[in-house]
Amino acid sequence: RGDRRGLLEAHEAVDAGVIRPVLDYVDEHLAEKIDMERVSRNAGMSYSYFSKYFKKAMGVSFTEYVNRKRIATAERLLATRSLSVTEIADAVGIENRAHFYELFKRYKNCTPREYAQRLKG
Repeated sequence: RGDRRGLLEAHEAVDAGVIRPVLDYVDEHLAEKIDMERVSRNAGMSYSYFSKYFKKAMGVSFTEYVNRKRIATAERLLATRSLSVTEIADAVGIENRAHFYELFKRYKNCTPREYAQRLKG
């Protein structure tokens, strides 16, 4: 809407060239606070355009993508390492343990402790 000069079309043409660095950045900084404002600037887009662009390209919002990556990594750590739930939450960039439990339960339908117990048999 209102893009008569075609300024936004360039991003549509280089989808992988825009999205791949963003996904790599998320992977590299998963243990840190990931600021969408900074990521959008790095992608050369405004915050609002990046938000819409990412959702269109990936099928989920940026925040949802980051949360899913964090929980998938936490799941792997629970399966492969002998770390406490607090250590795992810190390792995936979630400082608030209650929030970590909430996200884990949302995506895995159980708490991290329940998940670890299931793995042990």
